[in-house]
Amino acid sequence: MHRFRTFTATAALAAVLATGLAAGVSAPALAAEPGYKALEFTQYSNQSGFEFAIPKDDVPVRIDIAARIDGKPVGGSMVFSALVTRDRYSGAISWVGTDSDGNVKAGNTTAGDRVLARLSGPDGENYAILRIAGGRKLKVVQQGGASGSKGTYFVRIWY
Repeated sequence: MHRFRTFTATAALAAVLATGLAAGVSAPALAAEPGYKALEFTQYSNQSGFEFAIPKDDVPVRIDIAARIDGKPVGGSMVFSALVTRDRYSGAISWVGTDSDGNVKAGNTTAGDRVLARLSGPDGENYAILRIAGGRKLKVVQQGGASGSKGTYFVRIWY
């Protein structure tokens, strides 16, 4: 029974591709297997930040960051994120960023934008930001709202 299902699915796929090719439609390119990276680091507000590279050009890359300041959650939400892509020819980075308070914004480096997303505390101050570091690198930088505190950051990168 299992072989019959496999054969039927394969035959159906071949028929769809043949029909598309006969109609002048090219077969879709198969994407490489998706990637995933998990990073964890600790930072204080007097440090320059933690850098990491955008792993691929010309594809959407999702970056999710969870944070704890002095071992505790920050305000109502302790997550901030961005969906980014880097153009392989110009080197420009475009993104849609979501702050920890739910604000969403879009930007790109050609317009001079540098901050992708923010982690805000209950007092509205920035505790951390995700920003452009230069080239294909991004950086998480702890801000003055978390002054003198130990920040632990958990970064997940999907591509």
